[in-house]
Amino acid sequence: MSVTSLDFLNIGGLYPPSTEIGRLYRYKRYKEIFDSKIGDAYESFLRNRVTGAINKNMSEQMKVIFTNPRIMNYGRAITKKTVDLAISRKPSLTTNTDKGDLDLVDIQRETGVWKKVKMALVDVSRYGNGYLREYNKKARVVGEDGKLTKGEVGCNVLLPELITKVVNPMDKEDILYYVIGWVDEVIVYDTQNPAVEKDREYYLSIEIHEKGYYTYKRFKVSKPILNIGSIKQYVLQEDVTPLDMRNRRPTGLDGFAIKHLTNFSTSDDPNEGLSDYDMFDSLMIDLCERVSQLSDVFEKHGEPSMQGSPSLMSTDEEGNPVFYAGDFYPVKDGETPLSYITWDAKSKDILTYCNNILQQIFILSEMGDGSIMGYVNNSTGFAESGKGIRMKMSSPLMKVQSLLSDNEDEIISIIHDFSIILGKDIPQNEN
Repeated sequence: MSVTSLDFLNIGGLYPPSTEIGRLYRYKRYKEIFDSKIGDAYESFLRNRVTGAINKNMSEQMKVIFTNPRIMNYGRAITKKTVDLAISRKPSLTTNTDKGDLDLVDIQRETGVWKKVKMALVDVSRYGNGYLREYNKKARVVGEDGKLTKGEVGCNVLLPELITKVVNPMDKEDILYYVIGWVDEVIVYDTQNPAVEKDREYYLSIEIHEKGYYTYKRFKVSKPILNIGSIKQYVLQEDVTPLDMRNRRPTGLDGFAIKHLTNFSTSDDPNEGLSDYDMFDSLMIDLCERVSQLSDVFEKHGEPSMQGSPSLMSTDEEGNPVFYAGDFYPVKDGETPLSYITWDAKSKDILTYCNNILQQIFILSEMGDGSIMGYVNNSTGFAESGKGIRMKMSSPLMKVQSLLSDNEDEIISIIHDFSIILGKDIPQNEN
């Protein structure tokens, strides 16, 4: 459900709006996947699996396996490869004039724009959305020659969790405002004893961005009424915006100073891109579990063990039978030798299962095994031919081309805005 008005910023309103909490939960999980905190990202999923293990009277060792999976962060690898393929080299931009081309070179060199875009594309892959905030570090004024002086570009990449989009209720694709919000926690000390903490106060800073303008607000808010890790919600109590900052301010740009890059989206929520992790995250935790099972079993039973006649054993000083060469299982004549019941047959099956999961991850992520695992044929062990490499890379390249095509206009708009700030003002239709 989309936010369609700024009413949530009225006194007594909730920040972030309750309709945004589900989105923030998803962002929290995506970040934990990217940061290799698999146990945190799938806490409820693992808890259900452990409950099932207990119901099946599974051993304590196997319960540990379920709750401490080995980490194989294919999510981060897929994000990195997607962004590397998208901007492995700086894209070539041209205009209709030689001067415009020279200006473009200067803009790219002075602003480091592609590094910023690359950082935003990392967020596009893992969250589905990436945001850049543009601003002028040095106001342009009329110089002695009567012309506007050169500004200085400021641009920072914003975490999507800081952004609330306000859309037209009649057209969800029409964004009316981008609201940036962050909370400061202030410690209040006892006036009689300054070393003693008396209380904590919370202040919400807001930037409301519309086309060509932004408005700053600051509120005193309640202590968190929702506090689950990084997800917190507050009640607005008092407007404490300084008087000299209450007016709407121009950005000097024609459009929004917030640039929004997105992944694949649907008509259900056209302004909210889908994370690359949505398609395969459950497969990734399953793979971690299966490899953890094999790893723990091999760790427990990896040392060489022997079995044979009890006559091979010695006795220690206390008269107990020992075998100094390692683990030993005595088998008397006529007894059945010791053997595994389960793992002799199933270790190979689990490895086969893991390989099948890997292939599904490669298919669903659209990256293929060539982009992640290199150009070696899995069946022969030799390097792939040129034709084989092209076939393996066709899907990843199509995915990346679609990503760049969807965001081309927004990236060109960023370059255009930078040209305005720097006093070059290259027309956007020339990029």
